[in-house]
Amino acid sequence: MSNTSTNVSELARKKGLHPSVVHNRLGRGWSLEDALNTPARLKRGRPRKTRIKDQPPVAALSFTDRFCKRCFATSVSLSVIVVFVSWWMSNL
Repeated sequence: MSNTSTNVSELARKKGLHPSVVHNRLGRGWSLEDALNTPARLKRGRPRKTRIKDQPPVAALSFTDRFCKRCFATSVSLSVIVVFVSWWMSNL
């Protein structure tokens, strides 16, 4: 059994695939030919945030600098609406 898995691992590396990809495909019922000849998908993840070297840490920023202008305007607008609606409801 280990001889077969070693051979599959070697074949996978020769084809440029990670052996676990081929083993998982075989476990799902793929034929050996399809498992070796189908290219692997690329990982799609969210890109990591990188901090700009000259940018101060978030704690050192003022409240208005933490948001873009559009986001800040939206949050201020929503706050004004909430205050108005609560005032209006209390005066009914």
